[in-house]
Amino acid sequence: MRIIGRRGPCTYLIDRCDGTAQVADTQQGRRWPPVPKDLILGLVAWQEYEGPQALLNDLFKLSTGPLARPAGEPPVPIRNFEESVYSLHGPILQDVLKELRKQRTPIELVRAAQLLYRRIYDGAYSLYLLRHEVPDALIIDGPNILRSAYDAMLQLLYILCGGSQCNERAKLYLDFLWIEKHHLRRIIDTSKHDLAKAVSTSPDRTEGEDKLNRQLLHVGPRYLTQKGQKEWARRGNAYLVDAKAKYRPKWYPGKLSKIAEEVGFQSEYVLFQKHMSAYVHSSVLALAFGPLMKLQTIVFLGLTFGLRSAGAVVKAFGIQVPERYRQKMAVAQRSFYDRPN
Repeated sequence: MRIIGRRGPCTYLIDRCDGTAQVADTQQGRRWPPVPKDLILGLVAWQEYEGPQALLNDLFKLSTGPLARPAGEPPVPIRNFEESVYSLHGPILQDVLKELRKQRTPIELVRAAQLLYRRIYDGAYSLYLLRHEVPDALIIDGPNILRSAYDAMLQLLYILCGGSQCNERAKLYLDFLWIEKHHLRRIIDTSKHDLAKAVSTSPDRTEGEDKLNRQLLHVGPRYLTQKGQKEWARRGNAYLVDAKAKYRPKWYPGKLSKIAEEVGFQSEYVLFQKHMSAYVHSSVLALAFGPLMKLQTIVFLGLTFGLRSAGAVVKAFGIQVPERYRQKMAVAQRSFYDRPN
């Protein structure tokens, strides 16, 4: 056995050199039950990602926390790697979600942040559950969830890191609802299927359409393309409700790659988006060979996106969290393709 860490003058972390580690308190003459290293993903992926000190902190917490028992009592069984990692990082995401729900102003910023952060949080939890219950499904569906959570994370960071433009970006995100409804109306009206015809000619359409048209007159100009702007100047407000009005396809200007560049993840985006999009579109490479990463890494990345997002939420709304939460969030800002310095 060898000492690999220390907390205070009398508490040590001991590597038993048999794949386990345990905490010992020399003052109390007490040792906690060994924690199996091979059941703690944090001893592998998180050590490489956060550095050795974070590894020691996490192992101390696992050894003396709810997953362990006093000497003489059997430890709580850990079903797999992800259970231990989620026990360390999942509560951070959950606590931030609870605090975000308490926020009231600015109303648009709060609402946009709640929608996007909840998507990211649910993605991380879904990956954890898939790994537990149907690990085979994680091979293909995991990257799909990751891809969606990554998209939501970039949008959330773009909104919350916008400085004086935060509120305006949040409004752009929320008001794009009416542009999406306008696109959907056009699709329904031009479809030849019976269901679409029934919806298009429904007597309930008038009330909803009047509201949609009023909202388009209010928010539509902000989303017009350059060609749309010229047509609007020529035809007036009638153009805004026209089925052929030229609105941009996303609420933000340009492509998602530009958003990634603005929030500091452009090079990461290039690698990650190409890889994950293959699963969304069911490419032969993706379906035949599966993800080019371990399954536990998929869960790890879901938590990483959650921690990045949590850090942005905490900063934007001035939410008070423990220092160890802030340390985890800070580490998550680094690209997961890079090792710690």
